[in-house]
Amino acid sequence: MHLVQADAPVPPPAPPVYGGGQGGVLGVTFEYAYVDLLHEQEQEEVLAQVRRWNPSVSFPTIVVDDVQCVVGYRPEELQEVLGL
Repeated sequence: MHLVQADAPVPPPAPPVYGGGQGGVLGVTFEYAYVDLLHEQEQEEVLAQVRRWNPSVSFPTIVVDDVQCVVGYRPEELQEVLGL
């Protein structure tokens, strides 16, 4: 059991490990995972998928339609790949 002092501040909720949606500036549908928050076995599986597209396993690694990959924060390149 974990006890919390009655007047202690309530910590913010943890971010979801997986998610997705549609929105942002570009209005595209997407899925994401916080790889560092996954359990060890699941983390290994996700990193193996990332390694297929990006051998250096750096983040962000964005795979578009299982056809193209954009590594790093490159908004112009991502827009081009998405045809926007």
